[in-house]
Amino acid sequence: MVNFKINDRELSAAAGTTILEAAEKAGIPIPHLCFLKEINEIAACRMCVVEVEGIHRLVPACNTEVLEGMVVQTNSHPGPAGPEDQPAADFVPAQL
Repeated sequence: MVNFKINDRELSAAAGTTILEAAEKAGIPIPHLCFLKEINEIAACRMCVVEVEGIHRLVPACNTEVLEGMVVQTNSHPGPAGPEDQPAADFVPAQL
């Protein structure tokens, strides 16, 4: 068994279990679109991406296996606010 956390909940699952499968078993919803077990596991739609502590990019929950000590957040806003989070008026030059 592998011990890990999803949204601050301590969980355990068999080795080889994906984050998506573990979350579903624990009643934690992760939206997904293209995942069909044993038919289509290519993670193409990226709808199920989650944040994993220590990894500097979002990972697809449908084909990322849980690891011992892994810490997963399903509803996070990674990184500091960037220009895309600012109102458009903040970027209008003063001369206009």
